[in-house]
Amino acid sequence: MLALFLAALESDEDRRRFSALYERYHGKMERIAIGILRDQRDAEDAVQNAFLQIIRHFEKVSEIPCEELPFWSISIVKNEALLLLRKR
Repeated sequence: MLALFLAALESDEDRRRFSALYERYHGKMERIAIGILRDQRDAEDAVQNAFLQIIRHFEKVSEIPCEELPFWSISIVKNEALLLLRKR
């Protein structure tokens, strides 16, 4: 899945930064989504949707202070998980 996300980015620098963000926060984002949704497949969907949102707004990532990135990524996955929960 990471390769698909990387293909959506234009520059090598963006791909490198996204890869680092993905590797660093993917596990925690998935645990948060599982905690909300109580379903592995739905949690994976929420995490994928969250990373798509991150890619859509990737130019803003460099503006976010490093210490706020974990909270920002968790906030996005929580919102995506809650959207999926409401759709059920």
